[in-house]
Order: sequence, then C-alpha cells, then structure tokens
Amino acid sequence: MSDNRKVEGARLRPTLAMRLAYQGLKLIFILHGDRQALFHTLLEQGSLLGIALCFYGACVYFGVLVRAQQSPHPALDPPVLHGTLGAIFKLAAIPANLWLAIYISRFEGLLLGVVVGMVLFAFSAFLAVVLKISRREIGLQVVLGLIALGFGYYLTFTSLP
Repeated sequence: MSDNRKVEGARLRPTLAMRLAYQGLKLIFILHGDRQALFHTLLEQGSLLGIALCFYGACVYFGVLVRAQQSPHPALDPPVLHGTLGAIFKLAAIPANLWLAIYISRFEGLLLGVVVGMVLFAFSAFLAVVLKISRREIGLQVVLGLIALGFGYYLTFTSLP
C-alpha cells in the first residue's frame, strides 16, 4: 500500500522548457485576445496542404542531415544524396521552416508566426531523429521530399494574403 501511495502522490515536475512554452502560450492568448479565433484566418485563407508538404520536406532534410552525420562511409549512401537532385533538394529544404514561420506570421501576426515556426523547426528535427530513415529508403524520401517542397512552396506562395 505504501508503494501505491508514492506512485499516486508523485507529481511530474515541469521542466524549464515546459514552463517557458506555457508562459509563451499564455502571452499569445493575452495578446491575441480570443482563443477560438487563434488560427481562424490561417484556416480560412491559408493552405494547410502547403504547410504540411513544406513540413514533410523539412523533416526529410533533417533526416538527410542525421544520416550524413551517422554514415561511416558516404560511398554507401544512395547516389541521389550526392548528385544534382540531392543538391537541389538541400537548397530547397534549407528555408522551409523559415518560410513556414513567415507564412504563418502573414496570417496570424509576427509573435505567433515566430512561436509556431520554432515549434515546427524543433518538431521536424525531433521527427527526423525518431523516425530514422534507413539507407534504402532515403533516396526515395529525397525525391518525394523535393516534389513535396515544390508543391508546398507553390501552394503557400499562391495563397498569400
């Protein structure tokens, strides 16, 4: 019984990052005013598919970066990574998260755009580490990521206010 009370009485101690995120969200709600209308403009006029495609491209880019750091022999990587297509993908994927922050800030304001951009940047890096794209499928992911970035950039550019 005493063990159960210890487990029931245990509290999750908030870390500094959790407290800062909570305070940042409180500040956004205070500055924005209405909680229901927080992403209302983006949902009505923005391109969520474009955001998702750019985010996918950014996740694949971080996966390529993780793969490049872990690869003992770059010669074993698919040739797509070191060829022209891989170079075009890397150049297209570098500004993806920054563009998403700018895009969201055009609809919802600078503060919310910066906060959401930072969250997307951290989440895309986290997903790249967690998913661990294997050597066999990274070539296909780069090609799909390049296509997704092209469509994502097009959809977001054409739906700007």
